[in-house]
Amino acid sequence: MKHVKIVSLEPGCYAIKFKADPGVTAIEFADTEDRQRSCRIELRPGKFGYELQLKQPLKSISFRLVAREPEKQEAHIEFNRVSTVLFRTRMLLAATTRNRVQNFGPGEKLLCHGDTPSVVAAAASANVEHRYLYLYDLDDESIIHNGWFWADTGWQHQPHLQAPAENISVRACVYIHMHYLETWPEIRTVLLNNAGGADIIVTTSSDGDHFPTEVRKSFPNARVMQIENRGRDIGPFVELLHQGVFDPYDAVCKIHGKLSLKGGKETVSGHRIRRYALACLLADGAMTNVINAFSKNPDLGIAGPYNLRLPPRETSVMRYLKDEENQIRQVFARTNMEFDLQQIEFFAGTMFWFRPAALKLLQDANFRISDFDIENGAKRNTLQHGLERLFPTFVRKAGYRVAGLQPYSPTPENATIEFL
Repeated sequence: MKHVKIVSLEPGCYAIKFKADPGVTAIEFADTEDRQRSCRIELRPGKFGYELQLKQPLKSISFRLVAREPEKQEAHIEFNRVSTVLFRTRMLLAATTRNRVQNFGPGEKLLCHGDTPSVVAAAASANVEHRYLYLYDLDDESIIHNGWFWADTGWQHQPHLQAPAENISVRACVYIHMHYLETWPEIRTVLLNNAGGADIIVTTSSDGDHFPTEVRKSFPNARVMQIENRGRDIGPFVELLHQGVFDPYDAVCKIHGKLSLKGGKETVSGHRIRRYALACLLADGAMTNVINAFSKNPDLGIAGPYNLRLPPRETSVMRYLKDEENQIRQVFARTNMEFDLQQIEFFAGTMFWFRPAALKLLQDANFRISDFDIENGAKRNTLQHGLERLFPTFVRKAGYRVAGLQPYSPTPENATIEFL
């Protein structure tokens, strides 16, 4: 359960003090008015200390206790003003050790001191996970509130029943790029139960015949292509776009086996983002809902998961472009397009439905998979990171509209598609 606390903090630096019952292991708190401002602090009395730098006022916070039985636990949190000079000095010292300088909001730092490097690293990782989940409204509290229990359980335990072909006039295709093959059982189940009437196209970076054979067991007519491991899910996509593979279709769903590994381990955010995207695009009636929207709205060019759209409303996109700006400029130079960085919007995770005609400007730029570097683990400033931020921009430049999707609901009052 979340609690709200009035804090009325002006810009400046603060030491965070807390008292909590022994069963409380962490506190997650956030600005009640801005989902970009949130963090998770670990409670290890006498070992951890936290200080917070604010660049914008913080009027009130919502906070949630992390505990085995949080409803039976109590905690108190307060913020005491500290010298800006002292904070900056401590931040410079902390910056010499990884993970001690963390984030709260755009340009705002959370300073963690004390304890061992390994414990601090675990705390920093938990903070990053929490910030992602809270930003996308996929944190624990939101999952429970929305009843989105599939976010943690998935769909692979549902029976594998081939969905009947839909009697639709829209020629549809589901395109899947598979690198992390361990996500295939879940994706296969979603396709079997929801993608009747659509062609299936799969690209994979795996070697050998095992995976293509596995795909054709469930989808005998699927088109499966093995492709170089370049550009992650973006390189294979633009290669197929260049080849005209999607040209025969009115609507194409682009998904991939997203995992978001951290230190080689699977993350909660990776699973929830993938499943939320699948719920918006395909699962539990979503595909039929989207197909109907493309049929009724000939100017609909791209539709993606609403909560994964960046930037959040009424905020600048620049913080999501700073590492990719050079790549973005090169893409626009290659397409001979004028652009305004401030107008860029995109769907995190790069899964969406699109109308091939709406990406004609990108198709004409003739990007090939050979334009991408061989996978080297780079997390920023790559062609794929630049391109993934531009698909809605190409759509709007072509005169089409962009829409956000929520998991399908048959009740009329719960709108599942919204033009952006």
